[in-house]
Amino acid sequence: EPPRMAARAALSPYAAAQSAYPAAEPAQYGAQPVSYAMAGAGFPPMAYWIKLFTSPSGRISRREFWLYGVLAIIACSIVLGWIPVIGQILSLFFFWAGICIAFKRFHDLGYPGWWSLLYLIPTLAAAAVLAVGFISTGFLEMAWLLAQILWGIALLVGLAQLIFVYIRIGQEGPNQYGPDPLAG
Repeated sequence: EPPRMAARAALSPYAAAQSAYPAAEPAQYGAQPVSYAMAGAGFPPMAYWIKLFTSPSGRISRREFWLYGVLAIIACSIVLGWIPVIGQILSLFFFWAGICIAFKRFHDLGYPGWWSLLYLIPTLAAAAVLAVGFISTGFLEMAWLLAQILWGIALLVGLAQLIFVYIRIGQEGPNQYGPDPLAG
């Protein structure tokens, strides 16, 4: 035992225990946060959840998307949906959270996050056509048919996103949206 350690041990048992272990290296600026889905580290801290559901920047793996994103939003929506006013107010938050995790999943494949909103174009067009149909009652049957066609297109766009983005493996290594979420 070096003389320094013996002197420390005489001073306090805490100091001896502390000197027995090397000091941890300081975290590098901009270091990749731990991927809790990959590490199997248990329940992520609150800061992870806040960033996951409020920031559309960055990347997430498929597992993080489905386990910590989609499953969590569905579970919270079901539980909080039973509360009349609060559930409706929180549904706006869940809508934003869904946009954030979709952006991150698109980023993991190297695509712009805005592409995740493509399904909204035919959906909003269908709503506009129906609104015109209700105003002009002679156009209602045609508006209903056109709205159904537009909803079908939105469904196909969503299905394509599911197949080509949400269940596909992301890009290996860093891309323009951040480091690989699966990199250790």
